[in-house]
Amino acid sequence: MEEITRETRGCEHETCVAGGRIQSGLRVSVVVPAYNAQDTIERAINSIYAQTYDDIHEIIVVDDGSTDGTADIVRSRYPEVTVIQQANTGSPGARNRGVEASSGEYVAFLDDDDEWLPEKTALQMGCFRAYPGLVMTTTESLTDDQPSPVDDSDGLLQTLAFDTVFPRIPFHCGCSGWIVRRTAFDQCGGFAVHMRRGQDTEWMLRALLLGFSLGLVTIPLFRYYGRSRRQEAEKTAEMVRKRHQVLSPIVESYGVLAAQYPARLSHRQVDRKIAEYYWAEARELWRWGLATEARECLSRCSARSKALGLRLLCSLAHGLPGPFYALQDVLVHGAKGAVQLLPGGRHLWSRIRSALNRYYLV
Repeated sequence: MEEITRETRGCEHETCVAGGRIQSGLRVSVVVPAYNAQDTIERAINSIYAQTYDDIHEIIVVDDGSTDGTADIVRSRYPEVTVIQQANTGSPGARNRGVEASSGEYVAFLDDDDEWLPEKTALQMGCFRAYPGLVMTTTESLTDDQPSPVDDSDGLLQTLAFDTVFPRIPFHCGCSGWIVRRTAFDQCGGFAVHMRRGQDTEWMLRALLLGFSLGLVTIPLFRYYGRSRRQEAEKTAEMVRKRHQVLSPIVESYGVLAAQYPARLSHRQVDRKIAEYYWAEARELWRWGLATEARECLSRCSARSKALGLRLLCSLAHGLPGPFYALQDVLVHGAKGAVQLLPGGRHLWSRIRSALNRYYLV
């Protein structure tokens, strides 16, 4: 990890402060994909204007087939914002369209119902200044019911390399935390438009496979509102199938490269993580009635795992119906709730969960 300090964002890296705002000369275009967002779009855009970074070059809102007044609200209240209207393609296609229309050296993404914290852009652009090899940074996030962090802009930059990201697949940070160098985005290609979920992980894996350097600012710099509920409502079995078809081959390829780092990741660790991925995929696929794909994942999980317990569990799961997986979730969440009621329960549950994961029980 590399420490991000106030000096990292200071004049020694050719960044100057004027009137309490940060200027660096690196232009940032902000792309906001929007769909039926008339109730939240102002909050999102206002958080862009509240940034302490002064070189936000443009804001591009891509109205992705909204049937409400999203585009009219933006045009009337933010006349300087570029509005692009298109037929509905999903957020990946809307982001791609926004990038195509952008002209900044860097592109940031903000979903229509999310909100940036004021120092987000300044901190991330300070990382690009301090570490020129970076092509993309993302950040941790807050949910709508979490308090804002203590006003301390110091943090850590974690390099997202093969041996640091791979153990965390699937990698969940959300596109609202992203700032990416435009040339690198073009070289990698845009988001996979047929993926309504997981397109951020797929792009990151693709970028790492091409040898690009990515970074994670390990402090929360944006807030998301009700994301999991909205995505769950939009999800269909076909989306789950397509996500699996695209992401699984990437994970396999990523595993081949991750195995080239034996000093940090042994072959056993690589196989174990891929086995865990397939076990989680099997549970998700089975919930949506995709039994053929789920059984294929169980077979791959068993082939990757060296743990006898998990291999036996995979064999057993071949004959179990989907409700088995839902029951497992109920038991795990029930145990979590009970443990967290105890003094120091959150820390205790974290240790229990780590132990269970180590032995492939959860």
